[in-house]
Amino acid sequence: MLYHDIVPLIQELNHADKLRLMQLLMNQILLEEGLEYSKVDTEHWLRQPHVQVSLDRAIAWAEANPPQETDLEQLAVRINTP
Repeated sequence: MLYHDIVPLIQELNHADKLRLMQLLMNQILLEEGLEYSKVDTEHWLRQPHVQVSLDRAIAWAEANPPQETDLEQLAVRINTP
């Protein structure tokens, strides 16, 4: 397949698929060059102590306050009451 054959196919991809294709191509280039691929840790902030405390509090609250059905008529009265 030549370049001019591939371009229309790439243009049909959605944004997420284009990003995935770009990642795959970059990984292949790195492998061919003998370089290591290291994935960027975008969730490191979750392991910070102050964040962990907030998450623990949020989880405890969610466990103590399970979801319940909302009475929409009662909610409308609360919203419209000054």
